[in-house]
Amino acid sequence: MRQKGWMLGALALSVAISVGAAGSSWACSSMGPDKHMGVVKAIGAPEGAFTIVDAETGKPIQFVASSKLLEGVKVDDKAVVTFKMDGERLLAEKIEVRKS
Repeated sequence: MRQKGWMLGALALSVAISVGAAGSSWACSSMGPDKHMGVVKAIGAPEGAFTIVDAETGKPIQFVASSKLLEGVKVDDKAVVTFKMDGERLLAEKIEVRKS
């Protein structure tokens, strides 16, 4: 009986955390199609590749962008990336840096 109470408490806590996280202003699913948001973790300027850690999944996502599009973007910036698929690559069309 005691174990059942502990499990119900853990389940309630999990649900509460999930509901709270769903309202986060950095949730990618709320951005609509072809957009990801997260924190910039790497920029490879010569080849135009950059990586963000996705705010919703916590996983790294790599994009390709022109050097002009990457101007002013720095590691640790919070960014919203609008992209399109180019074969297997995610091609950034717009990068919007957000203030914390």
